[in-house]
Amino acid sequence: MPVNSLSGSLSTAVYFASMLLLLFVLAAPVRTAYQEANLRAAQQVASGVATQIDDLSPGMESSLSLQQSPGVAVSLHLEGSNVTAVVGGESANAQVRWNMADVTLEAGHTYTVTIESVGGDGVRPDDAAASYDGVVEIEA
Repeated sequence: MPVNSLSGSLSTAVYFASMLLLLFVLAAPVRTAYQEANLRAAQQVASGVATQIDDLSPGMESSLSLQQSPGVAVSLHLEGSNVTAVVGGESANAQVRWNMADVTLEAGHTYTVTIESVGGDGVRPDDAAASYDGVVEIEA
C-alpha cells in the first residue's frame, strides 16, 4: 500500500473519530437546551391562555387557537382553576380565577371560551354571590 493512501486513510479515520467524539460531547447540552426551550414555550402558552381567560367577565367570550411547529406537539388542559400547557413533552401550569370545565384543547382547532352563570340568572336563592364557570366549545 502506498504511503499516500495510508496517510489519507489515517487522516480520514482521525477526522471521523473526532467528529463522533464531538457529537457525543455536544449531545447532552443540545438535548438540555431543547427541553428548556419546550418548557419555556409551555410556560408562555399557559401564562398567555390564563391571562386571556382571566380578562374575561361574565357574558364575554374569547377565541383560542393553538398553533404548533412541525415535530412539536402542543396541547392545553383546562380543569377547575388550573391551566396546563404541554409543549414537546414539557408541561407548565397557571391558575385562572374562573372554574373551567375539564377539557383538553389540541392544536389545529379554534375554541370559544365563555364565562357563564351557574344556575340560570346568576342569582342564588341564599343571596350569596353568583358563581360562574368557564365553558369551552369548538367552533364549527
